[in-house]
Amino acid sequence: MSKRLRLVFVLHNPRGSSGLIGERLSAQGHEIQCVCPLNGDELPELDAFDAVIVFGGKMSANDHEDLPELLQELLWIRACVEAKKPFLGICLGAQLLAMSFGGQVTRHPERMTEIGYYHIYPTVDGFLDIFANMPERFFQWHNEGFTLPDTAVKLAASDLYPNQAFRLGNHAYGFQFHPEATKAQIDMWHQRDAKELAHPGAQMASAQYRYYHKLEGPISTWLDGFLAHWLNPKD
Repeated sequence: MSKRLRLVFVLHNPRGSSGLIGERLSAQGHEIQCVCPLNGDELPELDAFDAVIVFGGKMSANDHEDLPELLQELLWIRACVEAKKPFLGICLGAQLLAMSFGGQVTRHPERMTEIGYYHIYPTVDGFLDIFANMPERFFQWHNEGFTLPDTAVKLAASDLYPNQAFRLGNHAYGFQFHPEATKAQIDMWHQRDAKELAHPGAQMASAQYRYYHKLEGPISTWLDGFLAHWLNPKD
């Protein structure tokens, strides 16, 4: 087994889940600390962990204007990246990463959503970095996207949202999609936010489950490779 690391998972719901990512990294023996700043948890000091994953949430990154905890998280994210901690932001986490370095988070100009499994298209940089062996589609659940910071390397796009993955330096990644999504998570999101399935761009639930069963294996294999790459960045 590789070196045992101290990982911080930042959740935006105290009942949230780290999904397949949590399962994989726990099985590898890493020490995992879950915190939810919006529920009153303190963000750890930089010397208290080796790497961090910021997961998604129902709120917008723009809510930092009304949520001081989210503003504090934005400042903490920037400090983590500048300290060259391996960083992964997923969905809201990617939007917060982009915003912390000058990107903007906005709705789609035609109010389109991505809810379900969608193709993403790697750039040359993305193919050479992490998408050489990628699944056909990834799961998504969002109605906002982000612009890229000036220093970001674009890694992938989709048909509806031009920025699906990016990298800052060699240590920080942001994914608009959800590689961690398990069937249990998808079930929960469908039950909690069923009305969102009627939004323009969303796939029917039946199609989402067909894709889940088709892509569960390829996404899991890709995720294993990505996590190994991410936790061993090139300086």
